[in-house]
Amino acid sequence: MKATELLGEIRENLKDYPIDYLRNKVTDDRYKDGTVKKLAKYNSDMWDEIFSLDIDEDYDIKDGVVNNIKDDIDFYQNDARIPRPLQGRG
Repeated sequence: MKATELLGEIRENLKDYPIDYLRNKVTDDRYKDGTVKKLAKYNSDMWDEIFSLDIDEDYDIKDGVVNNIKDDIDFYQNDARIPRPLQGRG
């Protein structure tokens, strides 16, 4: 897969993410836990980086690498409560 294709896919998946809510969480006094605020800041910074990134010279990314990334994302979105060995990830 080309890097530009992967970046486009990532952007498509993030386009409806409630980024303003996340940005506001950083300064919202209702969130007292500093860790929550740091995580919200980190995630919103990553969102900004993804949408501001320009790939000047496209390059190939091995399908295995892309699939591993997608598997990891799926794991953390859907199956984080199930230990990896039980999912056949040994």
